[in-house]
Amino acid sequence: NRVWLGTEHGGVVMFDEQRKHFRRYNTSNTPGMHSDIVWTVSSTADGAIWFGTPFEGLHRLDVDGRVTRYMPRAGDPRSLPGVGVAQSIVTPDGSLWLGIKGNGVARWTGHDFERVPDRALASPLINGFSVEGDGTLWISTTRGVSVRRPDGSWAAAPWADAGMPDTILHVLLRDRQGLYWFDVPQGLGRENHG
Repeated sequence: NRVWLGTEHGGVVMFDEQRKHFRRYNTSNTPGMHSDIVWTVSSTADGAIWFGTPFEGLHRLDVDGRVTRYMPRAGDPRSLPGVGVAQSIVTPDGSLWLGIKGNGVARWTGHDFERVPDRALASPLINGFSVEGDGTLWISTTRGVSVRRPDGSWAAAPWADAGMPDTILHVLLRDRQGLYWFDVPQGLGRENHG
């Protein structure tokens, strides 16, 4: 029940459960940290805190305070795809998904990274994620939104395939009536069932 924040030059900050104290984790006080610029923070069910940096890869802060760093390895398709981890999200099944600056999307498997094929995405330039309760993962790219369905299938341009004339930049949310709300070039968009 703690709040974790990524900062521009202060590393990762944790606001404690009592909402009284901040604890900073940075390169000067946390062995294994390689950057104080943190773009994204997510937590997984095992209690680990994952944080992405612009130039120093992905870091995992374990509950015991140990930090593990993940970086790309030349010739290893199961390594982190790039050094710039700009987005992260955990889906209902516990999977950690990462948006890699200019290098698409990858999923942490528990021991390495499974890269999403380029053909599954509208663009490798990832702007954000959103997830639904059933595990549907929406991936916002510079060329439109892509989706990973709960059954593991992908669609690079699901709304274009459905005949929607506008470019959907991001699926913001699905409301109580089941309608989708979008970020579109013109501003805010909403799904219209006919």
